[in-house]
Amino acid sequence: PGPIENLVQDSAESNTITVCWNPPTQNTFCVHDYEVEIILAEVRQLIDLVAERRDDRICRTYQVQECSRKYKFCVTPVNEDGEPGPQSCTLVESSPCINL
Repeated sequence: PGPIENLVQDSAESNTITVCWNPPTQNTFCVHDYEVEIILAEVRQLIDLVAERRDDRICRTYQVQECSRKYKFCVTPVNEDGEPGPQSCTLVESSPCINL
């Protein structure tokens, strides 16, 4: 598959971050799933969840443990044979900490 497009942070709530992207425009028919890698403080964790469609975009929401932290989200389209396409990455930030 070709690369995804327009990988952006859609929202950040108290303990979740939602990222969205457009599917590849090249060879989109062969995309079977997306692998999402979340990187925080040099610790890598692979998370693979079911994608949600919103119009022409694909969105996924992830639970985060800390407020006011930066995360690097990388998304890779994967075909049915498990072969990855080009990876796209973006930096996102969880919601600000609220002091009561």
